[in-house]
Amino acid sequence: MKKTPVGKCLTVSLLIFSLIPPVPAQNTVSLVGCGSVIPSPLYSVWAEAFSGRNPHVQVRYLPLGSGEGIKQITTGSADFAAGEIPISDKEMKETGKKIQHLPLFLTAVVPVYNVPGINQRLRFSGKVLADIFSVEVKRWNHPALLKLNPVIG
Repeated sequence: MKKTPVGKCLTVSLLIFSLIPPVPAQNTVSLVGCGSVIPSPLYSVWAEAFSGRNPHVQVRYLPLGSGEGIKQITTGSADFAAGEIPISDKEMKETGKKIQHLPLFLTAVVPVYNVPGINQRLRFSGKVLADIFSVEVKRWNHPALLKLNPVIG
């Protein structure tokens, strides 16, 4: 019996395999989201629970920041995004897409402060906190803070 050269065996094998109809693979849907770092642990838990019940759906969340989430969702690179800020009307108009905003989680911002000589909790109103974060209130002796906290005066 004469041996067949390797090239002929490879050609015959490829021909045989090309005639076999493809076996349909199970369809897997992949959903990719990105955005704020804050909800990343929550989305990981949700994704794992959802994929456990729906093995043909894979959910991934990339914590890249709110701005990047907006960029990815408006360019179509992500299926969903998360952030502390909504997509502006201008950004929405530029994309030509109708993107839905859904509140899914709530975060809290806690002011941390150190005022030398003050050993008790200070009081803040929503307005004063907003003024601190917008740098309108810059000093601990600001009248708005003194009104709420006479002890620091």
